[in-house]
Amino acid sequence: MVNVKAYSPQQILSELAALRAQLAHLQQNATIGSMAAFDPVLGDGTPETWHTFTIDAGYTSTNPTVYRLMPWNAVWIYCDLTHAAITGATNVNGSNPLPSQYWPIGTRSIGGPLYPTSRCGAEISASGVIIAEPLGQSCTGVNINGFYPIDV
Repeated sequence: MVNVKAYSPQQILSELAALRAQLAHLQQNATIGSMAAFDPVLGDGTPETWHTFTIDAGYTSTNPTVYRLMPWNAVWIYCDLTHAAITGATNVNGSNPLPSQYWPIGTRSIGGPLYPTSRCGAEISASGVIIAEPLGQSCTGVNINGFYPIDV
């Protein structure tokens, strides 16, 4: 035998009103499918936006050189650079590293070449310096459109 608690009509209406109030609160305050990172340099809750970074002498850029923090603790870097000749690991922004809030905990790869015959791969150091890495041969450009984690 199952014990069933009897509710008066007034109790049922009271419980129903409380559930409706909770539902209304959830509908008013919930944001579904939206994630945002906040600018870690400002630290005041300002939403993150694209930031430009300064490239070292010898490089030219045909597009903006930009980065931004993503909500899952990764940084997205985008740039399309050319250089006369990259024959070994060459700093892209050695004189102007990214702010420390965007540094990974160790050197991380941030993208391979789009055109293997003339493009370098890239990585970022634990001090915020982007490094062009030729893949066994001299290259003349660096295309980066990739992410790297800052916390692993």
